[in-house]
Amino acid sequence: MNIIDYLATEFAPFSDKPFGEADAAALADFMMVRTGSLVPPLQDLSKFGPVRRRLFRTVYPGPKAVRFVDLMRAENFPTMFQDLEPERIKQTYLGLAASPRFRAMRLADSLDLFDEGQQTQFFATTFVQGRDFAFIGFRGTDVSITGWRENFNMVYSNAVPAQAEALRYLITVAPKLPERIYLGGHSKGGNLALYAALFAPPEIQERVQMVYTFDAPGFRDGLVPDSAWEALEGKVDRKVPQESFVGLLMRTPVPLSVVTSTAVGIQQHSLHTWQLENGRFVTQNELSENALFWNSIMNVWLERYNPDQARCVVDALFAAIEASGAADASEVLFSSPNKAISLVREAARNLDAPTREVLMGALGSLAATAAAATPHTLAARLPHRKGQ
Repeated sequence: MNIIDYLATEFAPFSDKPFGEADAAALADFMMVRTGSLVPPLQDLSKFGPVRRRLFRTVYPGPKAVRFVDLMRAENFPTMFQDLEPERIKQTYLGLAASPRFRAMRLADSLDLFDEGQQTQFFATTFVQGRDFAFIGFRGTDVSITGWRENFNMVYSNAVPAQAEALRYLITVAPKLPERIYLGGHSKGGNLALYAALFAPPEIQERVQMVYTFDAPGFRDGLVPDSAWEALEGKVDRKVPQESFVGLLMRTPVPLSVVTSTAVGIQQHSLHTWQLENGRFVTQNELSENALFWNSIMNVWLERYNPDQARCVVDALFAAIEASGAADASEVLFSSPNKAISLVREAARNLDAPTREVLMGALGSLAATAAAATPHTLAARLPHRKGQ
């Protein structure tokens, strides 16, 4: 069973079967639907500074909240499903709209920010289940080069704009929500949900029931103090597939659960390949050796660069991606690590000499790190058993 099967067969109301990991995964997947103006936008932008001047210049005239079924307009489908796996995302949406479990849920306060200049890609929506609870969902990385650039900026930045926006969003919407709050997201969306919860005021943290992260990257060393993790102890549900790559990047000192996927390699990043049984994800005892190998390499490699050096490498990488002529970042990055490196190396030929030198030096360092990897480094650098 996958999340589509779950939506087609789980009819119990939340009063009988409490909100859980499969529900959070379905809503996290829905966050990739481009709802545009169909979901009422967040009106209170007072905490977002200059953003207020370029968004929502007029008061939204529609209802304060809508249901999934209210978005069901076939004429909007060509623009609603545009990113990775559009047909699967559409199935998730149709499943949510048809499900008696989600039928009464209300969607409100969408906030969509995209700024190439500030390298920002952010989208959030709040799902409210009567007076019982609310789930705040954050979109993962779309296929835009800007979105992927922001991901890589996390390696050297104290906080990228989307993380700051996620915290502002939570602080803004929390006062008007039911007492119980869940947060979650897939990939970068999970990182944003966790960042918002970690840095939220204590009175909001106390209301957080659980933060669901699905194959989400962590944080650079030193960004999150230990006291912040302690405040969320027992409130973070972290899941990654057996061959996870994205979800093992950087630091997340929280026990992880390894989910069974029907795909291979980077394709396991898709929530649609994760297996469910009785509303729970099917788990494995260990990550794959491939996941351990690449995570060990990336950890060792990244430690070689200070923030300024890392910024130069990321600048060079995305100059190569743009020089490759790729329509979006997924053409280069959403492939196996070996293939991605090969494509970037080829594109580097189109760069100016200084930029090419930085990028080729970094790729050479990565290759040397991979060549030096041993079973000892794999075992020493990453907890790889379920629950560790």
